[in-house]
Amino acid sequence: MGTKRIRHKRFCYVCGSAKTSRNSKGCENWYNKPYGKDKPLCDTCYGRIIENPRLRKTDRYKQWLKRYQIKQFRFRDRRIHTDLIQRTGRCSQCPNNIFDGSCRRTNMHHWIYLTCLPWFGTQELCNRCHNIIHHAKTTS
Repeated sequence: MGTKRIRHKRFCYVCGSAKTSRNSKGCENWYNKPYGKDKPLCDTCYGRIIENPRLRKTDRYKQWLKRYQIKQFRFRDRRIHTDLIQRTGRCSQCPNNIFDGSCRRTNMHHWIYLTCLPWFGTQELCNRCHNIIHHAKTTS
């Protein structure tokens, strides 16, 4: 008789999770780099720490967002950077704002598209109001 191989349950060294993603053959994806076999990483932590650490929401990244994201918006599938502060974090049609947590983000809605003045005819709206306006445009 052969001996049965007993598999020990693995836990991620960083987050403590026992779950990880599976590959196409159904095997779990555990990574032993860089900490060694006794300290495995789950697929999520490996991607966040080893593969692409820039995507983490670090304090430096959050400071960058606060400083520069209020000065940019999208216009005709391009990101426009301006020196003017475009975003205030408050919806212009309802009392929602990102500061008290009533909405998570705001959108810059374009009423008029002028190529020479991309910021002309914009209005800051919460997601709810933005969806209502877009839905009203498509149904009428």
